Amino acid sequence: MSTVTRRAATVATGFLLSLVTALATTTTASPATAAAAACPGPGARVKATSPSVFLVDPEGFLRHIPNATVYNRLYAGWSGITTLTDSALHSCWPYDYPEQYPLTDAYLVKTSGSSKVYIYDWGRGGYRWIVNASTFEDKYHFSWADVRTQVLDPDSLLPSWPWD
Repeated sequence: MSTVTRRAATVATGFLLSLVTALATTTTASPATAAAAACPGPGARVKATSPSVFLVDPEGFLRHIPNATVYNRLYAGWSGITTLTDSALHSCWPYDYPEQYPLTDAYLVKTSGSSKVYIYDWGRGGYRWIVNASTFEDKYHFSWADVRTQVLDPDSLLPSWPWD
C-alpha cells in the first residue's frame, strides 16, 4: 500500500470514528421528554378547559384545589393561573390527575411566637413546613393575610415532607 493510500485510509478512519462518536453522544429528546421539559414546575397553578385549578407541589405532583374556599385560604386572588390545553395537562401528568392528590381542607398556619409557616396537607396527613419566605411568596405566591395562628400538635408536623 502506498503512503498516499495509507494516509487516505487513516483520514477516512478518523473521520468515521469522529462521526460515530458524534452520533453516539448526540441525543434527541423523545416527544414525552420534550413535553415534560415544557411542563410547569413546583409552585405553578394550572388549569385546562374545566374550571378546576391545580397546584404543582414540591414533588411535582398535580394537586387539585377542590373548591374556591380552599383556594382563597391559600391565595389572595385568581391571577397567575396558567391555562393549558387538556392534552398538555394530560401529557405532563398522565395519571388520573383530578382525583389523585387533592389539597382537601388545605390552609396556611403558624404557631404563636414562631416564624415558621405550614400548609395543612390532608393528603400527606399533617402540616408541612414552608421552608422560607421566598418559597412562600415567590415560588408558590401564597397569601400572608391568609395565615392562621393556632396551636399545632407536634405529632401532626411532617418534618420529612417540607414544602420547598
